[in-house]
Amino acid sequence: MTVNARLVNLSGGRYEGLYILEIPIADKSASEVLVGNFTFKKGDCVIPHLCYLDVETAEATGSTKTVDFGINSGESGGNAAGFGKAFSTATVGGVTVSATATAGTNTSFWAANPKLGALLRSGILGADAAATPGCMIPVPWISDGTAKTPSYTLASAHTELVGYLYITFFRPPLRAP
Repeated sequence: MTVNARLVNLSGGRYEGLYILEIPIADKSASEVLVGNFTFKKGDCVIPHLCYLDVETAEATGSTKTVDFGINSGESGGNAAGFGKAFSTATVGGVTVSATATAGTNTSFWAANPKLGALLRSGILGADAAATPGCMIPVPWISDGTAKTPSYTLASAHTELVGYLYITFFRPPLRAP
């Protein structure tokens, strides 16, 4: 299944080349859904802190109420949870990419399941043991032109969910659409 996204050009003044890709969560099955009308070009740079989920109508009946989003896992270098992992669809409002420190018995540490997808982070995951807090650093993802198709995956079938995924990225002005 594919869905069509809307590309919003934020360019103007000093923000030339800045875009937001708005992806409606239209297919509510529990399989990877590809964006059919957009692909990232080589050199496009996804900005970690500006990727998020906006839930307008929360999911009430789905067994696992989360969504992952990233790049088509069928493409070389793709990761279906590369931008965001296990974002809750059970509550109305915005969910941003993040890596949350967990307060353990021995130390606070970066958990093994950060919301920040693997393509947008660098570092070492921690554990609840002395001297193992880990380190999580958000990094931009730069498209190589091979892994390029955005996608999302719901953890279980949803029925009530109305929501949108937003991916903010920079495209060098000479490569603009």
